[in-house]
Amino acid sequence: MSEDAMHHLVVLYDIQASAALADPEKLIARQSMNDCCDAALAAASIPSEQVTVKDLGDGAMLRFTADVPKSRVLGVWLREFHAGLKRDYEQMARPSQIRLAVHAGELHRSLSEHTGATLDFIARLVNAPVAKQVLEATPSAPLAVVVSEQIYDQVVRHRGGELEPDAFTPISVQVKETDASAWLYLPGWARVPMPPGLTGAEEAALAARQAESMDNGTARLGRQEIAVSGGNVGVIGQTTVHGSFNVGGPAGLR
Repeated sequence: MSEDAMHHLVVLYDIQASAALADPEKLIARQSMNDCCDAALAAASIPSEQVTVKDLGDGAMLRFTADVPKSRVLGVWLREFHAGLKRDYEQMARPSQIRLAVHAGELHRSLSEHTGATLDFIARLVNAPVAKQVLEATPSAPLAVVVSEQIYDQVVRHRGGELEPDAFTPISVQVKETDASAWLYLPGWARVPMPPGLTGAEEAALAARQAESMDNGTARLGRQEIAVSGGNVGVIGQTTVHGSFNVGGPAGLR
């Protein structure tokens, strides 16, 4: 294994409930995914030397080189991929839904493959139980996207790829040994249609995680940043406040 890790953006997608599909249906779904991916790469002007596409049977993994802008992948590529899936979805006798995850990190070269914690983590993201439940409860949606906190903070929050941050919903990802926060997005939806009973559980899980992170001095509350300084907590939009404060601002400023 090479000791020099290289940074990559990674996209991983998988067919929802693929075991329930008959072989002919799987072949149709696979062909649709492959065609949509190729067309999206062409539309985003991402040449083959900047991306490696690995067929995983019921899905695929795309590994982009560091010189490919994340905003282009989350922008043009994702829009075109979704548009293609939507067209095929409306024409299939038994449409298939896709879960897609996006993360970035360091990967090591090992023989002809790559390895690293980044791949382990994105495999957990794509299998997020909440994403599965939302797709199951939203049969008209061909695609659900889960992005890591890193991708949300670096790209989505700044409206990279013309994405709208308010269309993303914070979720907890509890798969195997992973217990992390992420963001869920259904392309074409202004808000993620969370099934009844799921929203409360998600809020409780996120609140517990944020309480733990406050020991380190910072946490995220929905789309707001909160920080702790000397035992005093402050929240003002995306602004961190240090020291004591009153709701609505200091008394002298009211």
